[in-house]
Amino acid sequence: MVEVYAEKCPNYSTVTHWVRKFKSGFLSVMDEPREGRPTSVVTEKNVSTVEGLVKQDRRITVKQLASETRISVAPSDFCLFPNLKKSIKGRRFEDIEESISALEEWFQAQNDTFYSQGLLKVKDRWQKCVTMQGDYVEK
Repeated sequence: MVEVYAEKCPNYSTVTHWVRKFKSGFLSVMDEPREGRPTSVVTEKNVSTVEGLVKQDRRITVKQLASETRISVAPSDFCLFPNLKKSIKGRRFEDIEESISALEEWFQAQNDTFYSQGLLKVKDRWQKCVTMQGDYVEK
């Protein structure tokens, strides 16, 4: 499998996890419905609230929006997007295809340690969030 899929090959523990699931009769690769936090915060109310805040201050940050709306910000907003934003700062794109191409090039240019370090930062932020009992976590 590694020879065919190279770096896109799932690791051994992932494969054994799915083999056990399939052997036990679980044949779907889709997530099962579960209680708890919704999978999306994109609701009409939230969209309207964010839109209003952005119209009031077009320089509002993601962190400020998260704080104002009490919407949890995804880990990617802390470890991925700041670096991505630095790479495209000041650039102008003629159309959506050009911007997508620039983003894809940036993602492909990142090495494995970039992503693993980002995941370690998520762990630290998660621990801070637990310590603060779910309150907003600044750096």
